[in-house]
Amino acid sequence: LNRVLLRAVKYHPKEIHLWLLAADRELQQGHVAAARKLLMRGLRCSPKSVKLLVEFLRLEAGVAGQLLAAQQLADEQGKEAASASTGDVWSPARLLVQKGLTRLSGSPADTAIFLSAARELLLESVAKWSKSTSSSSVGLQAWAQLLQKSAAERRPGALCAILADSTCWSEVPEDAAVAIWEVWWAQERDAGSSWTEIASGIASCGVGAVLAKAVQVLAEEPAESKESEDALLQLVSSAGAVSNASAA
Repeated sequence: LNRVLLRAVKYHPKEIHLWLLAADRELQQGHVAAARKLLMRGLRCSPKSVKLLVEFLRLEAGVAGQLLAAQQLADEQGKEAASASTGDVWSPARLLVQKGLTRLSGSPADTAIFLSAARELLLESVAKWSKSTSSSSVGLQAWAQLLQKSAAERRPGALCAILADSTCWSEVPEDAAVAIWEVWWAQERDAGSSWTEIASGIASCGVGAVLAKAVQVLAEEPAESKESEDALLQLVSSAGAVSNASAA
């Protein structure tokens, strides 16, 4: 099957699903290096494929987990030298996030998909490995900060994003705009920002779908404090203002 898939990607290099199948086959057999090479070859043929970039990021996150698992085993067996050599295992994943966002800068829809996938993989990694070692925790925090900053710079309609001279799209699908904003406010919440602080940023975006989604999310949260109520009122007021402006 491996030979068949390799022949397939040779003659049909633009078929993304063939690269994904070939890489997955190698991973199933434990051939991480071969899978990585296939994904890299696929990206050379289709450098802006969000599917290949997401799977590449998934692979790198998985490799980091394998290194940490090996480190834990080495620690249990008292092999200090092996443990000390692991270093920042999340660095390749962070680098891939940066490179992926650069490649996808011309497509807000693909950017939204990639940011959402990067957050999902980050959450999975944090759940499994944040307490494994101090270096792993630091590496994951750096990933979270990178994702927070990247989403902030790409929020459609955000004044700070425009002033930062980041990617500016003339047209953004509503679902992509919502997804990018959702990644931003989720990362802000994880970093300890209050809903009141977040709501002030959302209220200024002027994108009705984003405001509506934020109102929905906040309305579904438990009413923990007056601060949550104030944030919801702020968003509802902003959503009304946007609606009135559109009607006019």
